[in-house]
Amino acid sequence: MTMFPRNLYGVGRDGNLGMAVPLLDSWTNLGNPGGWTLRMIATAPNGWVYGVGSEGNIGVWDGANGWAGQAAMNSWAVKMIAWAPDGTPWCVGMDGNVGTWGENGWKNQGNLGGWTLNALAFDSSGVMYGVGTEGNIGTWLTGKWCDAHLGTWTLDMVTFDPDGTAWCVGTGGNVGRWNGVSWDNAGNLGGWNMAWLHFMPA
Repeated sequence: MTMFPRNLYGVGRDGNLGMAVPLLDSWTNLGNPGGWTLRMIATAPNGWVYGVGSEGNIGVWDGANGWAGQAAMNSWAVKMIAWAPDGTPWCVGMDGNVGTWGENGWKNQGNLGGWTLNALAFDSSGVMYGVGTEGNIGTWLTGKWCDAHLGTWTLDMVTFDPDGTAWCVGTGGNVGRWNGVSWDNAGNLGGWNMAWLHFMPA
């Protein structure tokens, strides 16, 4: 398998957006779309692409005019957002606390299991993974964080490709792909210190 698969996008630690080019087995710099310095991007169930800016602000990409700010969601400054399989938006706030979206905006779930989080993600079966500020990773089961059995790397984030394979960004900005036993180290794709990875829907 290539380390430059289709539909893989990444945000560098400088806030610029990049994209894998499988045919060339390379990485291309897309710059700062809409003039935003990004923290991350995510795709909602309806196919809309959301971005989180460097100040924790949330926008939706409208193609023609860049990022359209989301006033309601911007009641919190967030590190990242993700969607659970039931379509509910989740976020991690700047204090590492977790929020879930409801009728009245973000509902503060606090620091789940006592963890201060950098990121969370959902796999294809709906299991939630959390990455703590110390690079630790766990799965949220029966009301507590359990060992995710994903090796010994210290991580900044984790995500899943369309086949359900886990990918990660290590604390050194390097990219890893889970091979079932350990992380295959792709290093710094395109020479980038990566901050975030995202697989766009096909």
